[in-house]
Amino acid sequence: MFGVKIGNRLASIVFSTSFAAILIVTAIIAGCAAPVPQAPATKAPPTKEQALNLLACSIDEDCICEGIDKKTGNCFIGNKQYYEKYVDKSKNCPDFCGGIAGNLVIKCVNSQCLQTLGCVLDTECNEGQSCVNNKCVTSKTALDGSSTTDACRTDADCMTGGCSGTICQSKKAEPVVTTCEYRPEYSCYKQISCGCSAGQCAWKETQQFRACIAQAKTQEGEEFPV
Repeated sequence: MFGVKIGNRLASIVFSTSFAAILIVTAIIAGCAAPVPQAPATKAPPTKEQALNLLACSIDEDCICEGIDKKTGNCFIGNKQYYEKYVDKSKNCPDFCGGIAGNLVIKCVNSQCLQTLGCVLDTECNEGQSCVNNKCVTSKTALDGSSTTDACRTDADCMTGGCSGTICQSKKAEPVVTTCEYRPEYSCYKQISCGCSAGQCAWKETQQFRACIAQAKTQEGEEFPV
């Protein structure tokens, strides 16, 4: 009997020791597997310099073309907020903002201040105006002869000009000089002719031409009325 009691007691001790060892090992494994808590990564707030995007805009009135950028030394096109802080207003670039032919304007396109043609079609101009040489002009200006660049009597008095062939002007006038830049819509001008209309040289637009212009503008990411 005494031997049996000792055997039972030893068995109980072995079982307790084994169970405790299993608990310790389990705790160690669980402790190793548990991820170490870390603070969530946070982005540093943008500095004023980073937040100031020189081209950002919401409407055309947000944009300005004037002066020299102090950082780059280039003629400035951008938003008025950047202009007030980083542009040398005492200097300027002649014929830069409006172009040599005066047919360029600064607009807010896709939330960026960009230099673009004043117009391509009459539909882009105000009521009573026409798009002549990429500029919106009143009918009176076009008909009273004050614009000698466009005066004509017949189609033979007109010719195409400009670096990209987008200008329709009178042969009697001095050639109009434009900036040599290429845009997809310029290829559409090969579909139409330059002629005399109501005493002025102008492009004879067609529905196919307007569709071509609209498609080219869409490819550039701009909305354009047909």
